[in-house]
Amino acid sequence: MSQALPIQNGFMFKKIILNTNLTQKLLQNILSKKILLFARELMEKLLPPRFYHIFLSNPVLTQAICLADWRKIKLIPRILANQTGQFLKATNTKAAAGGLAQNKIDSAHIGESNWSILEGDEYKSSRWDNGAKFKHYSPTHLLLSAVKWDHADVYPTESSYFDAFAELVKSIPKDGLVVACADNKKVEEIVKLVNCKIVKYGNTNNADYIYSDVAQTKQGLSFDIKNGKNNYKIETDILGDYQAENITGCFAMARECGIEPEKIIESIKSFKGIKRRLEKRLASDITVFDDIAHSPAKAKSVLETLKSIYTGKIIAIFEPNTGNRKPASLPGYDNCFSSADTVIIPKLTKVKTDTNDTAKPIDGEKLTEVIAKTHPDVKYIDDDAELLKYIIDNKKKNDCIVFLGSHGFRNMIEQLVISLRQ
Repeated sequence: MSQALPIQNGFMFKKIILNTNLTQKLLQNILSKKILLFARELMEKLLPPRFYHIFLSNPVLTQAICLADWRKIKLIPRILANQTGQFLKATNTKAAAGGLAQNKIDSAHIGESNWSILEGDEYKSSRWDNGAKFKHYSPTHLLLSAVKWDHADVYPTESSYFDAFAELVKSIPKDGLVVACADNKKVEEIVKLVNCKIVKYGNTNNADYIYSDVAQTKQGLSFDIKNGKNNYKIETDILGDYQAENITGCFAMARECGIEPEKIIESIKSFKGIKRRLEKRLASDITVFDDIAHSPAKAKSVLETLKSIYTGKIIAIFEPNTGNRKPASLPGYDNCFSSADTVIIPKLTKVKTDTNDTAKPIDGEKLTEVIAKTHPDVKYIDDDAELLKYIIDNKKKNDCIVFLGSHGFRNMIEQLVISLRQ
């Protein structure tokens, strides 16, 4: 007897029928340390022998790749497109690896193609395994956009962070492919360890795919991509001039795997972005954005983008993730918020800590002090109602308000939008 395995929370798995005993085995192991090994065993049963992974650590890239028709590509190895470390991994990987798209696309899907697209996640695999999640994958293709030290709670030193990526690139087989950003110094260092074909992209002349003439408005981006003698015009509704670099990486990966450029361009144009990646929650006299930028480097990129297209004040409400509340991460805050007119630190979400760890996470007051060293207007408001009142009382026409952080801000965004619409 067989039984369908129910999947909830936005995950749409189609045509998966599991034997009842197998289902019970999955449920019994779901909370055990055997789950990773069992997951691999389960996928081997479900997937065809020649199943190929695209490993992307950027949802924007993933989405555009997923919208292209991979079913037409035959006998291509697994692609692990890992846009590691910064900025776009969730966006690039959106359709296959998770995240909620603005357009109607499954968060996860198993279909009839022999392609797999996964987000490359360097964060720890579990509470009992501090190793990167991507060490459990077997990618044949890798999209490497950026490597910048993050997650200090897992990687206490820069070298430990970079070592994880060194092991990743060395794992790509000789008949695989690495698509790497030529503009990132650390990526350039790490790809020297690669033993397979390397394709580079960026805005430098030594890249195989070169993007240029980036134009950004409130409606989106346009730019050109040059590959050899071919030139392509790209248009997208998503914001962020840094997305030009990431989309170029997406274009390069899809093109190298045999997808026609017209299909790639059409897919990029139709992608509306994903939730919590410069997601516009209100567009009126006051604009409100929500973004998952939980590190100072990511916040810096978002704020620079908004400053370049909005004429009013930029008010940023920022809450870092666990790693960026560790003392070792504090030097990375210098000058990262200069594009914001005002920075507000809210009540920080309580995070789990290791009782044996002497480097305890900083609190909101300390974080305010750290950012205030290089910014003239930083406020710590630990009462949500008071924080919203401050924004409403001090807003002016054409101002832009952006919430930055991986936590949910306790419904403050929704309350603010309702108040501003009245």
